Amino acid sequence: MKTKSKISIGIAGALLVAIIFLSYIISHSHLTPRIPKNEENAFYFINDILDPKVPLEEHLGRFHDINSYQEMYVPSRSERLNCLEWQIFAKLVLVYSVFDMIQGNRERALDLLMANYRMGLLMNRANEVITPLIGVAIREMTSRILLIYALNACETSEELKAFYRCLEAYDKTLNRDYFCRNYRREYPVYYPNVLMHYSSHKRILHEGGIREHVADVHFELVKAATAARYFYLERGKFPSGWNDLAILLSPDSCRDPFSRDSLRYLFNAEKKTFVVYSIGPDEVDNGAAFPYDPTNGTDSPGDIFATIPEKRIYPLPRQGARADSFDEFMEIFPKGLPFDYFSDSKKGLNVSRTVPVMIYSFGPDTDEMERLSSGTISKPEVMYDPTNGVVSDGDLWIVIPPSSGFL
Repeated sequence: MKTKSKISIGIAGALLVAIIFLSYIISHSHLTPRIPKNEENAFYFINDILDPKVPLEEHLGRFHDINSYQEMYVPSRSERLNCLEWQIFAKLVLVYSVFDMIQGNRERALDLLMANYRMGLLMNRANEVITPLIGVAIREMTSRILLIYALNACETSEELKAFYRCLEAYDKTLNRDYFCRNYRREYPVYYPNVLMHYSSHKRILHEGGIREHVADVHFELVKAATAARYFYLERGKFPSGWNDLAILLSPDSCRDPFSRDSLRYLFNAEKKTFVVYSIGPDEVDNGAAFPYDPTNGTDSPGDIFATIPEKRIYPLPRQGARADSFDEFMEIFPKGLPFDYFSDSKKGLNVSRTVPVMIYSFGPDTDEMERLSSGTISKPEVMYDPTNGVVSDGDLWIVIPPSSGFL
């Protein structure tokens, strides 16, 4: 009798465990990703875009088609693209968008930037861990160039309003905590002790979530800076508070995920600048005195901010820059050019001392330091060609037309 009783208790216990386990799986069934059809999966579009047999300009010409995709699903680890290639292509897009701004091709510059941001969003939502983290990085990098576009390529309040509408359309697709949700979906709570140490699981969730929020902040800063610049052009003065920014911003815009409140602002009377900022991951308000730098640690001190000056830092000519010499070009851009994402030192794009003048980036081989030491940095070398590989030798450049019309 005692043996039968023990067996009955054992069976009942096993059934109870099975019921609890099944209940847990059912309650977390929403975490299971829906696998889109291949033609609806942005993964295959990007895979095609990175085909090394096709010239880069051709890729850039059809990149805006990514806006028609709603989902990205990485089929399997064996089919995943080289992680480095995703970032390299995104940086190529950013360099060419700045080239377009310098040449006066503002419409294509914005087209490339918004497509790049869309790619970052789709990757941010992907079904595993590495791709979303790369997507977060692409979103942040793109937002930095979008800020340059807002404050330099938009010269009138009407242009700023149109740009803001473009941002707002993307903002509707920006839901918080994608990384955290997707990571839990890929590695649910009942896996950590089997697949990885629990502390490692928590660390990845924590750091990934912060990086995602930092990317969110950079996009919100673009919106806030656009509204502040719009107000300045309309009224001839900087805003005195968020109520002034309501002229363009919607009421729930520009939230700081690190304070669960609106972004903060301040006016620097001495420098004649308006600053909008987030308190950053340390959740301490430093008054935008120094920037947050993730290389000092994910939770390191510093604020994340954008500065809106009275005058454009990069006075991009509407019809494109023209110059007969290096000196003449630098008269147009006395503060230099926007930074080169392929520069190890993160300096601005280079200007050659040749005739004609050439604006160039070091390209994916990132050989800046090597060329500095050899003294071959005064002009671009061989043109980068992706048919030799996404990460291959060569520079990216554009030629500036002469102002005289005779060269």
